[in-house]
Amino acid sequence: MNHPDPFKVAVTMDSRELGEGLPQAGSLLRSDPPEVGHAGSKSFAYVESCLTGAGLAPELAELAEEITGRLQAGEVIDLDDYAVRYPEWAVAIRHLMPILREMAALGRTTVGEGDSGHARAVAEGAIEGERILGDFRVLREVGRGGMGIVYEAEQLSLGRRVALKVLPLAAAMDPRALQRFQLEAQAAAWLQHPQIVPVYAVGSLGDVPYYAMQFIEGASLAELIVELRRLEGVGCEDSPIPNPNESRSSGIISLARGLLSGWFTPSHEEDEDDDRSGVGPVSDLPAFDPSVGAGRLNRRPKSLTEVSTRGQDYVRTVARLGVQAAEALEYAHEHGIVHRDIKPANLLLDRRGVLWVTDFGLARGSGDTGLTLTGDVLGTLRYMSPEQALAKRALIDRRTDIYSLGATLYELLTLQPFVTGTDRQEILRRVIEEEPVPIRRHSPEVPVDLATVVTKAISKDPTGRYVTAQHFADDLRRFLKGRPIAARPTGFLKQAWRWCRRRPLTAGLAMGLAAALTVGFVGVLWSWRVAVHQQGLMRQAQRESDQALASASRANQALLIANAHERAAHDRAQRRFVLAREAVEQYYTGASQDVLLLQPQMESLRKRLLGTALSFYKRLQATIEEEADDPRTRVELATVYRQVGRIAVEVGSRSAGLEALERARELLDELVRNDPADSEIRRDLASCLDFIGKLEVYTSGRESEGERSLERSLELCEALSAENPNDADDRFAVAAAAGELGYARARTGRITEGLLSLGRERDILERLVGEHPDHDLYRNQLALNYGQLGEIQADAGQISEALYSQEQAAAHLGRLATDQPEVAVYRRRLGQAETDTGRLLSDSGRPSEALPHLERSLSILEQVAGEVPAVSSYQRAVAECYDVMGAAQAKLGRRDEATRSLARARATQKRLIADHPDFIAYQADLAENYLWTGVVYQDSGRPVDALREFSNARALLGRMAPGIDSLYALACIETRLIPLTGPAERGAQADRAMAALRRAVARGYRGVDALRTDPSFDSLRSRPDFQGLLLDLQFPDSPFAS
Repeated sequence: MNHPDPFKVAVTMDSRELGEGLPQAGSLLRSDPPEVGHAGSKSFAYVESCLTGAGLAPELAELAEEITGRLQAGEVIDLDDYAVRYPEWAVAIRHLMPILREMAALGRTTVGEGDSGHARAVAEGAIEGERILGDFRVLREVGRGGMGIVYEAEQLSLGRRVALKVLPLAAAMDPRALQRFQLEAQAAAWLQHPQIVPVYAVGSLGDVPYYAMQFIEGASLAELIVELRRLEGVGCEDSPIPNPNESRSSGIISLARGLLSGWFTPSHEEDEDDDRSGVGPVSDLPAFDPSVGAGRLNRRPKSLTEVSTRGQDYVRTVARLGVQAAEALEYAHEHGIVHRDIKPANLLLDRRGVLWVTDFGLARGSGDTGLTLTGDVLGTLRYMSPEQALAKRALIDRRTDIYSLGATLYELLTLQPFVTGTDRQEILRRVIEEEPVPIRRHSPEVPVDLATVVTKAISKDPTGRYVTAQHFADDLRRFLKGRPIAARPTGFLKQAWRWCRRRPLTAGLAMGLAAALTVGFVGVLWSWRVAVHQQGLMRQAQRESDQALASASRANQALLIANAHERAAHDRAQRRFVLAREAVEQYYTGASQDVLLLQPQMESLRKRLLGTALSFYKRLQATIEEEADDPRTRVELATVYRQVGRIAVEVGSRSAGLEALERARELLDELVRNDPADSEIRRDLASCLDFIGKLEVYTSGRESEGERSLERSLELCEALSAENPNDADDRFAVAAAAGELGYARARTGRITEGLLSLGRERDILERLVGEHPDHDLYRNQLALNYGQLGEIQADAGQISEALYSQEQAAAHLGRLATDQPEVAVYRRRLGQAETDTGRLLSDSGRPSEALPHLERSLSILEQVAGEVPAVSSYQRAVAECYDVMGAAQAKLGRRDEATRSLARARATQKRLIADHPDFIAYQADLAENYLWTGVVYQDSGRPVDALREFSNARALLGRMAPGIDSLYALACIETRLIPLTGPAERGAQADRAMAALRRAVARGYRGVDALRTDPSFDSLRSRPDFQGLLLDLQFPDSPFAS
């Protein structure tokens, strides 16, 4: 029975269909499954799991390796014998056998590089076992690794030699490996540059995928570094001097000698501006003189300070190779591709002296029997940037490739490993913490300018490296032309500072010891001088003190009498002040917390009453400030400042309120320092910091300062709760502070930390509500927590968890609204919770399920807003619900209804902005309305109207501080503009859209499902960098975590 190719079945699907396509591909490789309990059922189940992403088991992989080796040796395999010996893998072996035979057949054609007689026989087609695979005749195996096998082959239809890369058996069973292999081929084929190895064809050989590339006649820089060390007699920490008698390719020897002799250096007659000028074939080099090489082959290992025999021609040739590689990387970077695996094995030097960038880093040389997959991993780790080693995905950009290229040039210049070590964790630690040995300590002949350029490229801090690969290439060119370079050597103070940052404990101990010795010496010297001086003054002081004692005795008697009178007057004034302050506080509490005055229809009266309270507090403030030196008075003054700040904010004077709160914080900080045991002052300080933090984060745009205030507030609340673990109010304060900090962190892109803090708040509040089921404050805060938790979970792409949280918020608010129907704010928040649920369902591709929630929300919100039309927050909630409903109707194709809903929302939003021009949230609502109206027009075939709406939305969003929602909306707009742009500008517009999307991801956006399904991104889905971004979002944050 003929089956379609499983690889083609898998790779022709997009990423959201891949999980469904792999079982279909797997079914083509197996017959009907055996019944449970029969021989082979275990292996059948495992093969099925492999095809859905689990990979081969180690035991099955070893068995496959054994069978492949025996087939390559020409043995006949008895499947029945294997079935008896390994009954648990019987079915798997039978189904993998066709693939193993193909792999073994390819392996039999391998010809050693040094065997010229066999190579000629292959060229004449006389070797038995030579394979014709489709359009390719396999000549020999070039390299082999865990993620690829590379063959030299001839493309029969065009009569040209190619490098044929195929995916090995174990990787071919892994859908993630298949997808990465496909993306690798697409990215390489997309880049057309004279020094990037081009891709000719992509396809499959039986069940194994492949792609064909140009075959480069030459050697990798990794092979050349080994040969250069052999010729120069250089040893290193990780390995001794290579054996001079070991068999190796004459071509590699010629290339290495050409580098050492300066053969690739342009002549004086050539244009020095062309730093990429090559030479003729290696075969044209002068014949090898044994008298020249013999001394080098027998040279003892060099120490770190011994001068190398490598001359300036070699050094300048290395710089030219760096220029070629950097310019090829710049081309890739400009096209949105970051290589991420630049190392000597992935840079090829051909016989003309031209450097090629390729991706052979996962291949293993057939003659290098000591290099295992672990060796490949360690080899890659040596050239990995610190941000890669730390798994900081958001920081991995073009500067990572610059670092790895700098590490490669370091090894070429010094012939020493860039990072030493044989253990993975040790290598990672050195990559992150240790600076490499300076280049000129290994090789003093390297000019200072060139060493400075390479040192800048390998800076541990990405901001210390070159901004682009082109800047790196330009500085190398300046060195070659004898011009001043842009890089500057790292000074002693900066080196010392970096050393301190890498070893803070050692540096702290050293500095502490130095400071202690210095202070001790100065103290002893000063004490000696003071003692000498004091001896002379002692007698005179004794005489004067006797006289002063008599005078003081008389003065003290009079002072005691005066103090008694003053204390009595102060006590009377204090009693009057306390009575006045208590009266004002009762008035403020009634105006700010009375349930009746909290009703929306009482808003104007409440603000007038609060204004009166504010004037009272300001008069108290003026009175208390006259006696601010008294500690008791300072406590009262801090309280007044806090109340002035709170009232000013409530009546709309945010800047004046924040100023008063800052003065309260300063006073409270001073009071806590003077009396850290006073728990009431610490509670006041925590409350003040919480209020300041929320103002800074949500209204002032000072997010980092706000986070610091909220962190301090949480620390104070935790300390107070630890002292009183059974106090419910202290536990509630910890929960509220943790929730405020978590929500603020999530708004600034730190979603994981935000979710942890909000989850902590939820857990504490659940326990408090369980202990006090009738406590409205606890119930209200728990409903607020669930709403915020659902919002942040949705931003993180956790759709099911977000829906659960929104349902819980609505349930708690529904009970509060039922118990206290007179409190309109509960009903308004209940309607808002239904709106949030509808938005979440609509954004996750379920608009039909969203509409019932939105209709319930409208019925609640319109009733509440109708009762109090003057309250702007209630009008905004209604407009927001219409916005979300319009978006859902647009997704369902109900364009007329969507247009009406969006128009109703827009009218309210414009009126709110006119009344409150400085309130940024209203402008964000209007931008979302413009976006969805543009989508409706675009889907209705009205491009001019759509372009106008998108432009209005982009203008509004551009004036706002960058947040996750605004950056994602900008990415949607830029992508929607692609089909509305002229053909000549579409490529640039698509690049702008990808840049906007990357900014949203860098800020913390993780909505993989939305990126897969949102029609707004249809114009980007075919781009490799978009698919690569999806892969990055699914990649674990810490791949090297144990």
